Amino acid sequence: DMYFFPFQYIDIASASELARYTAGTVRTYVAFNPAVDGPKFESELNKNLTMDTAFEAVCRVRCSRGMRISNFYGNFFIRGTDLLALPNVSSDSVYTIDIAHDEQSVSSTAVTLQAALLYTSKDGERKIRVMTQALPTTSLTSDLVKSIDQDAMCNVLAKQAISVAIKTNLDNARGRLQQMCVDIIRSAKNGDKRTVSGYAMPPQQGHQADDDGKEKPIPDNLKLLPLYTLSMMKNVALRGGTDVHPDERVQAHYLLSNMSVEQSLRYVY
Repeated sequence: DMYFFPFQYIDIASASELARYTAGTVRTYVAFNPAVDGPKFESELNKNLTMDTAFEAVCRVRCSRGMRISNFYGNFFIRGTDLLALPNVSSDSVYTIDIAHDEQSVSSTAVTLQAALLYTSKDGERKIRVMTQALPTTSLTSDLVKSIDQDAMCNVLAKQAISVAIKTNLDNARGRLQQMCVDIIRSAKNGDKRTVSGYAMPPQQGHQADDDGKEKPIPDNLKLLPLYTLSMMKNVALRGGTDVHPDERVQAHYLLSNMSVEQSLRYVY
């Protein structure tokens, strides 16, 4: 864990690589004022020193046939292609994955994910924790839309945008966020309507056709997605301009990349 107290530019982007690859955290107190920032620093340092922590951990995530893990987000070091090396892990550690289709279609009724964490406890005991979850599959867009958790999705979109910003530039990151929001809302409003070469196809057997010619509202579970998208685009981590200090932007990148769903929504909004 790294704590910075800059009064001028100190290139946190280079120094913080240590925290990135050792599963640590980065905390910055710009122009540190003991009266204002002291209690916050004391609270965060005390929590880091007293919380339960696991050491020398490795984590591997697997998924069922037809799917694959395409990306990892968070602070870790990757051994090989899918083994995360984590020198320390706590209840505040957050790791995010992208799942992609490895085959054109998935024939099973559920997709299974399994994460295994091998670690050493504070008492020196070597333990393993396995978490398994089965997610049902569907061929209907409406069923998929109903299952979306917009809060979790915004958390993932923010981390994807930060990855794009680091690899390319901020304009591409904001453009990706905007396009993803438009595509998701459009698909949700189109429902189960199928199109081939721009022409509407008849509904699948056993499914009722959607009403044509009517403007459908945004589903209730996605109504805040445009608001959250604009908030992310205007956040210090992604907005353009020269008023954002480079070290401040890097700190925002690390915060968003390692925040839980609840933390990221409060921070962005």
